[in-house]
Amino acid sequence: MRIFIYLALLLALPLAAQQNKPVDDTFQRNPDFYFELLNYSASDTAKARVDLFINMPFDKVKFIKYGESFKAEYSVTASMYAEDKKTLISERVWSEKIETKNFDQTISSKNANVSLKSFVVAPQNVFVRIVIEDKDTRKEYAAERFFTVRKFDAPITVSDILIVNSSKTGNVGRTIVPNISKTIDTDLKALPVFYEIYLKKPEKLFVRYNILGPDEKAVYSRILEVELPAGRNQMYYEFDSLAFTAGDYNAVVTINDDEYNLAASVSKSFSSLLVGLPFIIKNLDKAIDQMIYIATASEIDVIKEGKTYQERLENFLNWWKKKDPTDNTQENEVFNEYYRRVEYSNRNFTHYTEGWRTDMGMVYIILGAPSNIDRHPFDYDRKPYEIWEYYELNRRFVFVDNTGFGDYRLTTPLYGDTYRYRQ
Repeated sequence: MRIFIYLALLLALPLAAQQNKPVDDTFQRNPDFYFELLNYSASDTAKARVDLFINMPFDKVKFIKYGESFKAEYSVTASMYAEDKKTLISERVWSEKIETKNFDQTISSKNANVSLKSFVVAPQNVFVRIVIEDKDTRKEYAAERFFTVRKFDAPITVSDILIVNSSKTGNVGRTIVPNISKTIDTDLKALPVFYEIYLKKPEKLFVRYNILGPDEKAVYSRILEVELPAGRNQMYYEFDSLAFTAGDYNAVVTINDDEYNLAASVSKSFSSLLVGLPFIIKNLDKAIDQMIYIATASEIDVIKEGKTYQERLENFLNWWKKKDPTDNTQENEVFNEYYRRVEYSNRNFTHYTEGWRTDMGMVYIILGAPSNIDRHPFDYDRKPYEIWEYYELNRRFVFVDNTGFGDYRLTTPLYGDTYRYRQ
C-alpha cells in the first residue's frame, strides 16, 4: 500500500516545543513556530533526501479581512549550511498563504499551516536556519539547529521516524497527517508512526518496536517478523494499548536480519503533556505549588484536596478559568503569562534552589520584568549586587550575592497587597 503525506491547515492540534529543554521539567516552552527535519534515501545513492516540515501557528501571522474570509501570507527562507555555519549548501525560498472564514482560528496558537520542502544533499553535518517573515507586518521569526544527513549505502538501512497525527485509508493508499510538534496528550492510547526501510535485496527481517519512558525504561516492546522486497518499503506502525504519564519519551525501531544481527536502528523523541492544559505544564503537582505568588494558601489547599490526579486537575483548571480575562477565546492569557514568568525564573535564576523559589524569581513572577536592571558583579570591596527598578511602582529592589555563587537575596522583603501578582 502506498502512503501519502497530507499537508493542510491543522486545526486544534497539540503543539509544543522542539528546541532547548528547560531547566525545570515542569514545562514545555512553545516556540514561535515548529519545524522537523527527516532523513530519507534519495534516487542519487551518493546523497540523501532531507524533508523539512514547518508548522506555523495562526496567531503568529497577521490576518486581513477580505469579504467573508480572513487571509494571511508569509514568506519562508530555509537555508542549509555546512557545519561551519558559513558555507551555503542549499536554500529554498517560498511563500505560504492561509485563508479561513473563522475569526477565532486566526488568533489561536492551536491552529497551524504546515508546509513541506525537500533538500537532496551529500551525507554530512549541516546547520539549518529558518526565517519566516509576515508579509503584512514584516515581523520575522527565526529558528536554527544542527542536523546530521545520514548515509543510505548499507544493504539494510532505515529512514527517520515521522510521528503521525492522523491517517485515512482510501482507494489510492493511506494518507497521513504528520505531527510536527512531536507532542501528544497523556490520554492517547495509540501512537502511529511512518518510516521507510531500504533493501539491496529481498530480506526477512525482525523489527523491534520500543517506547522508552522518562526513566529510559521500556513502556512498550514488540517484535514483528516481516518479509520485504528490494528497494524502498514504506512502513506504517501503530504503538497500541499505551498509558502515558507526563514526560519525555523515545520511540525506537530496531531492525535485525534473518540471523538476528543488528542491521539498523532509529529513534524519535516526543513529549506527553497533561490533558486539559494549554501544552505548557508537564508536572501538575509542582505547577500547583508554583501558584504561591498568585493564589492564597487556602486556595492552594483546596486544589490539592483532590484525592486523584483527575480531581486535582479539575480543581486546578477551574481556579485558572476564573482568572481568564477573555472567556470567548481559547487562550487564558493570565495562565500563560504566569507560567511563562515561572519558566523564565527557572531558566535564569536557578542555583541551589529552583528559580521560582528564589528572591529574584519571586519578584519577577509577581511584578514581571523590571523597567531597568543595574548590575554590579565586580565592584571593588563590595559583594555582587543588582538593582531592579520598576518605574510604574516607583520602587527599586536590591539583591545581594552574599556567597559569591550567584545566590542573590533581596535586602528588603516584599509585603502588602501592592506586591501580589501583577499582569
